[in-house]
Parts: sequence; structure tokens; C-alpha cells
Amino acid sequence: MKVKTKEIFSGHKFKYFDDQIIGQCLNQDKLWEPALTGYISKRFLYLTDKQTFIDIGAHVGYFSVLWASLADNIHEPDYRATIWAFEPKKENFSILEENLIRFDCDYHSIKFFDCAIGIKETEGTLICDKKNTGKNEVHTNINNVYLSKEQTIEPCYIKKITSFDIDWDDVNLIKIDTEGGEDQIIKSMWDLLMPGTQIIVEENYEVNKFIEKTKVYVPYFIRNRFILPDGTVSKDQYHIDYVLEKE
Repeated sequence: MKVKTKEIFSGHKFKYFDDQIIGQCLNQDKLWEPALTGYISKRFLYLTDKQTFIDIGAHVGYFSVLWASLADNIHEPDYRATIWAFEPKKENFSILEENLIRFDCDYHSIKFFDCAIGIKETEGTLICDKKNTGKNEVHTNINNVYLSKEQTIEPCYIKKITSFDIDWDDVNLIKIDTEGGEDQIIKSMWDLLMPGTQIIVEENYEVNKFIEKTKVYVPYFIRNRFILPDGTVSKDQYHIDYVLEKE
């Protein structure tokens, strides 16, 4: 698939795939999911004492680059932002690496890994959408999974978030976008989180059940307009991101 480059976030060059959804949106505008982009920007600006961002299902690094570019604008000698980005799809990861490596310097710590995050460490299979590079589902068993002609498969590796040396005291914000299994990932890290840490996750059945069962604090909802196949923004269709906060 064709790769394009454009300037976003204060002139940073950003590479992305010219696909049917994210690519078409970026071709017409500089922002992907403007409501979520705005929320993450505000979260960063109002809580710069906690400097770590975790991006699970990072795709080609749009939100990780956003965090890095915001950190780049802080000119304080002791400020050091940390980003942990996880992306299991090899093609996406190669672009993610190019987008983030320029920020990995003496001032910031950028860590990126070509794996999925799950509740156990094992080999898995990634079901990928040919037209939407951001729609990839991780499975440990695909024996009973129907594959359409618009999907391909590739191997991936699944690791536990606890396998990584993350300073949980410093975590500000976590974004999870894994096309399923988000509730299990949240459960695997919940007891590690410090009060005030937030998780952004798209609404789905499993996440709704997790919220209902645990009575977790949900201070905000973010309404993102659906992107249509031609890259235009729907006027009346939304998907909801929950902001979960550890109390």
C-alpha cells in the first residue's frame, strides 16, 4: 500500500498509509479523530508532572507522535517524556518506528515493540483488513473464525504488559485500541495504576461489562465522528471513547 508523508503537530513530518479510512481522512485534514486528539493534548498540558504515555495498538504512531511533539515543546532541563508504543502488525510497525525514532534522544525516552498486549505470553494470529490498516484483530485460535476476502492473516506475538519495565508511578495516560480484548488488558494492569491515571478505550460490549461490574470512575466521554470510506466525516454517526480513571 502507498505510503504518504505530511506535516502534522507543529510541522513534524508524519508517514502514513494511504488506506480507505485513516489515510483518506489525513489526506483531507491534518487530524485523525479531532475530539480524541484534542482531549489527549489537554490532558498533557494540564498534567505534565506525569510524563509517560502508553499506546497499545499504536498503528503507525499518530497519538504517540502527538505526545512526543507536545513534549518537544517543553523546554525545561529536567523534563523527560516517556512513550511505550505497541503494534503487532509488521507493516504498521515499520512506519511507526520511522515516525517515532526521530524523537528518541537525550531528552525523551521512546520505546516501541512489534507485539500485541494480552493476558498471557503466547504466539497469536493477526486478522488484518486489506483496506483499513488500523483494523487488525489479535486471536490465539482462528479455527472457528470466518475470514472474508477482504482479510489476510499474519503471525504475531502476544506479551503481557507486566513483562515491560514500566514506571507505573509516572504513567499519565494509556490509550488502548486493539479491536477486541480491551477489557482483559485493562484488568491485567488495573492494580498497577496510580490514582489519577486515565485509560482511553473505545466503547464495546466487553468494556461496558467491565465498567458495570467494577463501577470504575468514567469522568468523560469522547464522541468521535465516524469516518466514511471516502474519507469524509459523517454528520450523524459517532463512536464513543470512554475515559476511565483510577481512583
